[in-house]
Amino acid sequence: MLRLFWASFGVLILASLGLAHDLSLTSIVIRPQGEMLMAELTTSISQLVKMSHLGVNATPAQLDIAIRQRLTLLVNGTRPDVIEAKLDLNGTDDILVWRASFVGDLDSVSLSKRFYDDDPKSRTILRLEQSDQRSVQFVYDGDNSQNLNGNTSNSATKWLKTGVEHILSGWDHVLFVLGLVLLGGGLKSLLKVVTAFTVAHCLTLFLSVTNVVSVSPRIIEPLIAASIVALAAENLRAASSHAHDSNHQAKLWGRMILAFGFGLMHGFGFAGGLDSIGLSGWNLIPPLLSFNCGVEIGQAIILLPSLGVLSFVSKKFPSYVGLVVQLCALLIGMVGSYWLVLRVIA
Repeated sequence: MLRLFWASFGVLILASLGLAHDLSLTSIVIRPQGEMLMAELTTSISQLVKMSHLGVNATPAQLDIAIRQRLTLLVNGTRPDVIEAKLDLNGTDDILVWRASFVGDLDSVSLSKRFYDDDPKSRTILRLEQSDQRSVQFVYDGDNSQNLNGNTSNSATKWLKTGVEHILSGWDHVLFVLGLVLLGGGLKSLLKVVTAFTVAHCLTLFLSVTNVVSVSPRIIEPLIAASIVALAAENLRAASSHAHDSNHQAKLWGRMILAFGFGLMHGFGFAGGLDSIGLSGWNLIPPLLSFNCGVEIGQAIILLPSLGVLSFVSKKFPSYVGLVVQLCALLIGMVGSYWLVLRVIA
């Protein structure tokens, strides 16, 4: 009974942490339009309402005021006068697009801070589009003391950091990596498995943001949760049957294929988030390379400590290893099932 209590308690704690990724992204695209510049800001309606304390019945006029107060767009170090602004709302997808025109030169445009500067997990992506289809993206996080202003290496570092936090803030990522650790195997084998995930994540992310392939989040998100449940079930099966595959290479390849499949789905999932805030195109590929390096680092941060804990239990309490694996797999499976149901009915 005590074990059941702690298992249920653990499930409630994990479930209360929310669904998947908790990184809040806002996109601001600046492009020339005749003699003017056009700013296009895309963000979540619910996020803006929540962070600006507007209430459930916020009007378009209130949203417009909140945007103007939060947007720290600068031209030559000062805020430009907005000549004309238009607000489009998409309640179904929880997205709003605010378009405004102003006078300025594209090379002099910057931000002084993130759009949601009071949310430590938020990121604001500023995209400057030239008339010849060239563009450059800057990531603004909590380090507002370093204004990017065209510093490409700084931008790459911030995309790297965003990749790390993308993994660590996504509990579906964390649980999947923990599930791979529970399957057993040495550090070298596990690194190969999580690298297979990163390669697949990178592949579908690139295909999606370049508009080659697109899959609806309504399909992808339940599949991600289902893959966690399937991995948990495999852990329970292996632990209960004490099965040991004599063909280590075959087992390793099986795990790599499993991780690769999960990575394919999750790449589409995150790419859908980027596309929803207006970020797509071939110009995103260089920063996404940095992002995926961050994904690999984030996985290592999860993998190494958990592998160390499991190795310690195996050496000090070998008779309890099976029980620990079963209990952890049960918790992972219950949380994955909770997410699966919630994402199907959402």
